[in-house]
Amino acid sequence: MKGKAQDTIDAPTTEETETTIKKLKNNKTLETDNIPSEVLKFGSDRLKQCLKHLFLSIWINEEIPKERL
Repeated sequence: MKGKAQDTIDAPTTEETETTIKKLKNNKTLETDNIPSEVLKFGSDRLKQCLKHLFLSIWINEEIPKERL
């Protein structure tokens, strides 16, 4: 089934990533990893760029990368 998303939906853009991060509510954590939303909202441009690359990787591969420790 890989490749279907790319046929119908454009890849996530930097602007979309930044807009989505800005919409996160303060004083909340993401349920799966307990990262406070403020860490993402007020993080560095480098952090936001890394998130954009992560989202793009998920979009291209249509799967969430395995956790690496």
